[in-house]
Amino acid sequence: MRICIPITNLTFEGNVVFYLAKELAKAGHTVTIIAPHGKELLLHEKKEGVLIKRFRYFFPSRLENLAYGSGIANNISENPLKLLLLPMFILSFALKIFSESRKSDIIHANWLPSALACLPAHLLLKKPVVLTVHGTDVRKKPKWIIKLGVKASNAITTSHEGLLEDIERGQGKATIIRNMIDFEALEKTIGLEELKKEFDFWKKPVILFIGRFVEVRDPHTFVKAAKLLPNANFVMVGGGNLLKETKKIVQNSKAKNVFFVGRRNDVAKFLKLSSAFVSTATFDNVFSSTTVEAALAGTPMILTSVGKTSKVFNEKNALLFEVGNSKQLAAAANKILQNPKNAKKISANAKELIKKAGFDKKKILGENLKLYRQLIRA
Repeated sequence: MRICIPITNLTFEGNVVFYLAKELAKAGHTVTIIAPHGKELLLHEKKEGVLIKRFRYFFPSRLENLAYGSGIANNISENPLKLLLLPMFILSFALKIFSESRKSDIIHANWLPSALACLPAHLLLKKPVVLTVHGTDVRKKPKWIIKLGVKASNAITTSHEGLLEDIERGQGKATIIRNMIDFEALEKTIGLEELKKEFDFWKKPVILFIGRFVEVRDPHTFVKAAKLLPNANFVMVGGGNLLKETKKIVQNSKAKNVFFVGRRNDVAKFLKLSSAFVSTATFDNVFSSTTVEAALAGTPMILTSVGKTSKVFNEKNALLFEVGNSKQLAAAANKILQNPKNAKKISANAKELIKKAGFDKKKILGENLKLYRQLIRA
């Protein structure tokens, strides 16, 4: 099967789309990812069996900075002049998808903007399109944009039950297929000693944050909790437009136990070495990629009680706190540190829950392939 996968932001680590593409290629399928070009990126490359084709949308390449980093929406918010790049980005994206889809059996678009760019190929070439939505691409978006994305697709998948209501709209196209994650990395323990030597913050128990430094991830609440729990180190993995502001809060609070390590390609190792993983997200935590990874790594979780989170997670498998409440966060972290036996039980229950929810490599791969075949035959 020849599969074309358009995506607006391609990284190789922590990217559920690339993990799925890699597994599809391992299964013997021809997989091509269409992604935006950027400074120092190759136009064509092959990685772990997956062909990557990047489209140019501006010159010189150092100005092709709309998609990467914090993502399109946050990049435009940070620098409104980047909005001028958007028309050429969409046009170039659509043309590249159209060209590549001629040689493909199916298109699997990820994130709503990718589906919109698939419209010419979908309407003119009659290529079947699967759209996978991930959360921020549809949350609080105008109904007409979501409707257009639905129209551009033959089927819609998501890993999050909470998104079905946002995307279904009575179309009968949506279904739950879990995101593919790096299962192998979460099972390995190789390299942990090297990571311990790289940083000295492992001398204390580590409370871990993973994610983009953007408003919906609320990194400020995480660092405010650090001052309240000096017997632990608060470590932040990631980057984004709120990074400078977050560092300033730490500086003003004079907290000495917050550490910023930037974007990393060894997140699984950080999870395995940490005493707790924290999600300060202001949106639903149910089966987000970092939540799933933390659970499968066996790291006790502290999650914001928002959306459907409290309907899935409870005191048996995670500790919950109110959005923006750094005192509750610190208290929950302290509870984990003071009772390691209970923390171990919580993490074991969370891991079992995640596996029962369908996060299994063979199952995820099989469900995607079954959907592809159904649409190709239709």
